[in-house]
Amino acid sequence: MYRTTTKDFLTFTPTQLFCDPGFSVIVATFPHAAGRHYLILKDETRHPPKKFLQIAECDDLRGPFRNLSALITPAGLWVEGPTELKIGDDYVIYYDAYQKKHYGAMRSRDLKTWEDVTAKLVLPDEGTAVRLRHGTVIEVPRAIVDRLRGKE
Repeated sequence: MYRTTTKDFLTFTPTQLFCDPGFSVIVATFPHAAGRHYLILKDETRHPPKKFLQIAECDDLRGPFRNLSALITPAGLWVEGPTELKIGDDYVIYYDAYQKKHYGAMRSRDLKTWEDVTAKLVLPDEGTAVRLRHGTVIEVPRAIVDRLRGKE
């Protein structure tokens, strides 16, 4: 995975190697927990296929990244598009289980021990012809949600 930076989206720094764990990497996100930075990434190994999420630690968002975990999503499930949200004391990673055509979620309190909470996940596209893909979770003030739902 490579990186470049910009302050104005007109000029960019030269491209630099960002993360090389020894396999092809795509899609990543950066949770911040207990004063530390983490990188959640997808192992895009084709042969044999891996297609799962892992997490590494870093002191700086530019790396280096260390202590790459084993897979944190269910074995054999092809996933991508991670996004992370802190809910109370929990960190929840949402991901697109694209072969199974559903979204999944993993929960952790320490970013080391993970629990599959997919069965508790309810999304607005269930039962429709359109399904979510590679979403991003953001916190939205209640007033905006109410306005969008026509409750204002």
